[in-house]
Amino acid sequence: MTREDAQTNLLLSATECSGTIDITGQGTIAIIMKGRDVWAKPDSAIAAWASEQGGVTIPARTWLHGTPDHPLMGRLASWCHTDKVGEPDKAGAKLAAQLRKGDVTTLDDGRQAVPVSIEADGNKVTWYAAATGTPFYLRQDATRGDMEDLAYSDFGAPVNAKPPEGTVAEAPAGSWPNSELY
Repeated sequence: MTREDAQTNLLLSATECSGTIDITGQGTIAIIMKGRDVWAKPDSAIAAWASEQGGVTIPARTWLHGTPDHPLMGRLASWCHTDKVGEPDKAGAKLAAQLRKGDVTTLDDGRQAVPVSIEADGNKVTWYAAATGTPFYLRQDATRGDMEDLAYSDFGAPVNAKPPEGTVAEAPAGSWPNSELY
């Protein structure tokens, strides 16, 4: 995913996630999620910010462990969106009637795709599905503030999320307010 304020290279499935989150101008976090276990390794900038926000010391460049129920680890795990993988379409007939299918187009990476768009209130979202082979979801372009531009690839590749090796500390209790970082 690439958006104005962040970039990720996350691999995910319905139960696993691994990769890096790079928050523009703020720092990076490595993350691994397997089932209900979440591990995160903040760089020094993110650790300092999280320490200030949570009122506890977060060690930099150390793997932290917790579950999605932990206030910090849950917010970090939310980047994985594992709950959205395989989720059924909830658009409904009214929204589906507003969708517009376009002609086959070529994406920047050379893949042929069929665009499906919707416009409302001055915002537009276009989803691209593979035009050949299995119609995998390839990309999402959005002008809505609550939606990102996303690119999808490596379908069927295993995530292989494994607990990190080396020192792992339990995520400390703290009170992290809602924040733009998460």
